[in-house]
Formats: sequence, structure tokens, C-alpha cells
Amino acid sequence: MESISNRIIEKISTITNHNSVMPDHELENDIGMDSLGFIRLLVEIEHEYNIRIEETYLDIGMFPTVKSICEFVENLHVSAQDNV
Repeated sequence: MESISNRIIEKISTITNHNSVMPDHELENDIGMDSLGFIRLLVEIEHEYNIRIEETYLDIGMFPTVKSICEFVENLHVSAQDNV
């Protein structure tokens, strides 16, 4: 089974057409992700992991690096699993 971080990195790579996405890359400065791409990423994550991301987190500035969004989703996914 592929890890959540690996799937998110694949999604970021596809959305931004950036071939070598690394956890320490900054979403905006290093990869060039814009706010529309970020929203697309969050929607894809919500659908794939059957989670809900609150509106509070729809600002790309809250997640400066790839690692920060991966950790957020992993924690949200674990919390959702615990509540099932």
C-alpha cells in the first residue's frame, strides 16, 4: 500500500507538472503551486481519503512545504479512522 505522503507528492507533481517534488520543497516558491492548484489538491485528497478539510485550511499559506500538507492530511486521516 502506498503511503499518504507518496500519493500527495504524486498529486502535487501532476497538478503542477513538476517532476521532482520533494518533502522540503515549498509549495509556492519551489514548485509553483498557485491557489487554484492547491484547492484542486485538497478536493482530490478529500475524495481519495473520504475526509473533510475545513474551510479554515483552504489557504495555501498555511502549508508552506510539501511535508506540511502531507503531515496535516496524515493526521486528519488518522483522526477520521479513529472516529469510525
